[in-house]
Amino acid sequence: MLGTLVPMIEESLGRMVLTGSGGAVLATTGLLAVLALAGAALTPPSRSPSVRLLVAGTGLSLAVVLGLTVVPTGGWQRFGVAPGALDSIARNLRPLPGDLTAWTHTSDGPPNVALFVPLGLFLALLLRRPLAAAAAAVVLSAAIECYQAALTTRVGAFADVVANGLGGLLGAALAGVLLLLLPRDRGDGHAGRAGRRAAVGTLRG
Repeated sequence: MLGTLVPMIEESLGRMVLTGSGGAVLATTGLLAVLALAGAALTPPSRSPSVRLLVAGTGLSLAVVLGLTVVPTGGWQRFGVAPGALDSIARNLRPLPGDLTAWTHTSDGPPNVALFVPLGLFLALLLRRPLAAAAAAVVLSAAIECYQAALTTRVGAFADVVANGLGGLLGAALAGVLLLLLPRDRGDGHAGRAGRRAAVGTLRG
């Protein structure tokens, strides 16, 4: 699988370079990654280190997803909303026969699946709710495809929602397995109980 996925990702990156989007994608992804790391750094000190790592992982995964999907083809200077954007969204996002398996027949199908796996994984571990994380990935993908369908330089498709949602589901499923196998991090709970005991002791004193 990895042997076929890497060339497909390279092909997608090559298309970005040819269309002039590569610099804008890298800049957008980099900016979002910095914001994600800043958010993780601002996580309250009372939270365990593992929570901060999961916040960072979720934020960085989201930065990559948005960086690759929100930049117009040709860069931000080509940004433009299509006339009749709502009609374009309804037309392009209408489910079609074969959409459930379309990702297996296109060169960008597997990368679209792989793109959402880390996000589903880290979000599910952070929330400790794999189903909620998978649902969030589907909602995010649908919003991105609606946005793309409204642009003059990109095309949204329900088949991409399926591929992205499958990736989010796979990541969330992996997180579910890890949550079952790994011991629960109770650092926050211990800190909370210690704080409550200290407060009670102060009141009694």
